[in-house]
Amino acid sequence: MKDQYVGDIGDYTKFGILRNLLSHIGLSLGVNWYLTPDDNVKKDGRHTSYLERECDAGDNELFIAMKQIAGRDCNISLRNITQLQELALLKGASYYDKHLDYSECKNACERLILRDNWHRNALLHLKQRQLVFLDPDNGLTFTNAYGRDGNKGTTYEEVCDYYRNGASVIIYNHRDRSPIHEYLYRLNRFKTIEATANAFMQCIVAPKYTQRDYLFIVQPNHKEQVLQATHCILNSDWYKNGYLFMRNLLTGNLINKK
Repeated sequence: MKDQYVGDIGDYTKFGILRNLLSHIGLSLGVNWYLTPDDNVKKDGRHTSYLERECDAGDNELFIAMKQIAGRDCNISLRNITQLQELALLKGASYYDKHLDYSECKNACERLILRDNWHRNALLHLKQRQLVFLDPDNGLTFTNAYGRDGNKGTTYEEVCDYYRNGASVIIYNHRDRSPIHEYLYRLNRFKTIEATANAFMQCIVAPKYTQRDYLFIVQPNHKEQVLQATHCILNSDWYKNGYLFMRNLLTGNLINKK
């Protein structure tokens, strides 16, 4: 996550999912933004044209808040995580908003030390949360987490650490250009890891502009609650107006219900 992404279509859909979960299940929520410095070269975060229409996702409070922080006439300085958190859109949520910034690290060893300290602090901060949402720029990293751009992703081990703490985990994952079978293999790898082998998994996809997947790694005792909340999402305007679908984790196809 970067400040420059605040209020774009990605924020709209992720908050849509999380607000639906909070309204239908009794689990406490923690959010780790995996916050990284803004990119002054790329112009990511521009997908805000949805705010130029009337609200069609059934959550007018969320729509008004996104328009306030990222609409055409808003003050650009409002587009930051602090302002977003102050809108209190996720009732009772706890946030970890420390930057994961490699810019001052001279080598991979320094990046490893920085990241490990950052991760331990995040785990401690969110330890009491039953549901944890991870929001890295790109999603799961399949390369070197300690490379120069490694801070843009979360790792399997970091996800497993939250799961070992008793939390169900939701991971933002940007759909890359790899063949679908390779992409699904990476997502389904959690089934081959001992720590998460017993997890229930599902994937909600937000297809507008660019495909964004929200991968759920769910504790067995949270499964029924999560399924009920997912059913509500898929019978709402979020689904009817093309904002959110389910992805079949075996075929990759977009579907209505599991």
